Amino acid sequence: MVNYKEYIAIDPQQRFGKPRITGTRITVFDVLNWLANGMSKEDILQDFPELNEKQILACLAYAADREHKNPCRCMNLLFDQNISFRILKKLNRHFQMRNKSVD
Repeated sequence: MVNYKEYIAIDPQQRFGKPRITGTRITVFDVLNWLANGMSKEDILQDFPELNEKQILACLAYAADREHKNPCRCMNLLFDQNISFRILKKLNRHFQMRNKSVD
């Protein structure tokens, strides 16, 4: 599993303090939204060559960790930002795989 802390930064001076991929202006929300709207990792990497696969996985790991620590807050964030139901399914699969590897 990717250690998202190596790839995700939060700086109040950049992008209004939203979690973003280190060294870019691309937020975690941007990546989650692209995935939720049907873009594959390959599509994202092609459209944004400054990104790599580990950074995309770090966004998913960050969201899964936030969901694990505070399920209500994360769910409200997803719905407030008008993200489709597909991202919830992806997060659920990611979370289930993570829990299996711990057992």
